[in-house]
Amino acid sequence: MWRRKWLLIVPVLVSVVTSLLVVHFVPVRYESESTLILVHSAIPTDFVRQLGSQPSDDVRRLTTQAFSRTRLERVINELGLYKDEQNHAIMEEIVEGMRQDIQVAAADDPKASGSKVLKVSFRSSDPKIAQKVAQTLSAFIVSDSQNNQVNVTEGTAQFLQAQVEETKRQLQAFESAHGPATRAESRTIAIEREVLEDSYRSLLLKLQDARIAANLQARQYGDQMKILDMPRIPERPVGLTRTQLTLVGMLSGLVVGFVVVGVSSRKPR
Repeated sequence: MWRRKWLLIVPVLVSVVTSLLVVHFVPVRYESESTLILVHSAIPTDFVRQLGSQPSDDVRRLTTQAFSRTRLERVINELGLYKDEQNHAIMEEIVEGMRQDIQVAAADDPKASGSKVLKVSFRSSDPKIAQKVAQTLSAFIVSDSQNNQVNVTEGTAQFLQAQVEETKRQLQAFESAHGPATRAESRTIAIEREVLEDSYRSLLLKLQDARIAANLQARQYGDQMKILDMPRIPERPVGLTRTQLTLVGMLSGLVVGFVVVGVSSRKPR
């Protein structure tokens, strides 16, 4: 009888002790998450199409830029992250470990057709640090999204300005060589003149649209990534709590104990 009791008690004790050791050595992790939404452009679609700008909801491009080694290293130093790791690991390894604590997920917004929602989260053993880092990372993405759009529109306007000036020089050189248009000029000369004039006129219209688009983008009327839900300080850790882990260990020990008792009771005496 006592032998069967010990067959039940020993697995329970071993499981509880193992659970307590796991709870002691495995750090509790907290996760803070922010939600970002892509607000579509207020710029007329004709302007956007002419500019050929990159879609601002390119998650891979934005996150690669926002979570660069330089930026993450700056966050680590400013917030004093991974102090224990800095005693035995190089900064490159620490930055890579930080990337493992960052989670980014993109999805379509069910409330707004065509809009994108981006969830950015960070895990840490300190709930306040988790919230602060998640907020910092979200700010990086918002800032980069806006700056990228401004750079695209301004760069397009500068390119078109150069094209306008070059076409204008070609047109002036053509008129200097052939004089003003007359009915007596050859068909070939007339066609060349018409092509240059049409090209110059088209570039002027595109340049005007590009300047308007750049001005609107600078005033934040273009595609913008905005923070919909700010990250909060998490109240509960991720996964099972210490109490839950201990209970799981006890239940596992009971199951193993009953199995051992059942098997031993079937053995012939």
